[in-house]
Amino acid sequence: MNITETLGLKLPVFQAPLECYPNQSALVAKVSECGALGIYSANYQSLQAVARQLKDIKQRSQNAFAVMVDVSQGDDSIDLADRSLVNHYLHKAYRELGISASESESFPTPAEVIKLVIDACPAAIIFQNGLPDNRLIKDCQHAGIMTMAMVSNTIEAIVADKYVDVLILQGMESAGVQSRFNNDLDVEHYPINTLLHHGIANLSKPLVAWGDFQATQHVVSALINGAAAVLVDTLFWTTKESPIPTAYRQALRHHNEMQTTLSSAWLGYPARTLKNELTRLVKDKSAILSPKKQQRIMLPIIEAAIEQDNADYLPMWAGFYAVHTVKTVSEVCEKYIAELNEIIT
Repeated sequence: MNITETLGLKLPVFQAPLECYPNQSALVAKVSECGALGIYSANYQSLQAVARQLKDIKQRSQNAFAVMVDVSQGDDSIDLADRSLVNHYLHKAYRELGISASESESFPTPAEVIKLVIDACPAAIIFQNGLPDNRLIKDCQHAGIMTMAMVSNTIEAIVADKYVDVLILQGMESAGVQSRFNNDLDVEHYPINTLLHHGIANLSKPLVAWGDFQATQHVVSALINGAAAVLVDTLFWTTKESPIPTAYRQALRHHNEMQTTLSSAWLGYPARTLKNELTRLVKDKSAILSPKKQQRIMLPIIEAAIEQDNADYLPMWAGFYAVHTVKTVSEVCEKYIAELNEIIT
């Protein structure tokens, strides 16, 4: 299967999903309108909010887009012991943001979100942090929705290869949450070139590479090494259509690899992010709750930090490279198209 042809894309490029930041629809729709694949993250939101954003994307563009859904399961009930544990390191955040200790409402189940996505019928759905029930995968496929799974090692990839249409290989260089299947295997995160090397040898489905791609030559290198397409994160996240606040945007323009870290503080999963006050406060991994609980605890802090544009408490997902110039989505895509054509010819 040729992904670009099947999805009707002009470019073998996907916009990486932007976790935790609201109002993604303008960015996603513009990316799709310009010939790449816009990806909307449906995580950490109510069903009503997801439905509104999906409707807005479809009103803005008739082109293909994808929706990412966190399919992990887990208890999200928060007791006094949980609250006592996190208050030890979050009290400063609450004080500086001027908010009281609280947690978000429970999130909808993965099955509820997937059923909503099926009704909206985007071109593709992406499963993060595992695979849903096989019946739900088949329901997506029967609805004409291309199914993709995010995988971070060869074991996950071999499992997902049996069920979905496309595999997204997520390298350790990628910005944001590092997707991980729910198991007890002691497996590290690996560079994208390692994942591609093993993927070509062991997998049958098309492979999409997510590393730290920005320049066209980086994209071409991944395509030459066997990727059918690539995900591009911070280059799209810093465009003028992106919803990220000013402090985050400026930080992405001036950082280097030594200013990034893997932190589970934000969402309970390891995520590559820029170091800030919150990542410094949360150094004891044993103080981090299970993902569903940590997400409910952290969401009010994230929302307040976004509203106040407070870089100390923003989840500033980042790869290893700075983005030195701010462009529009159109300028990013046009540059890719022109340079890819030049390299090919």
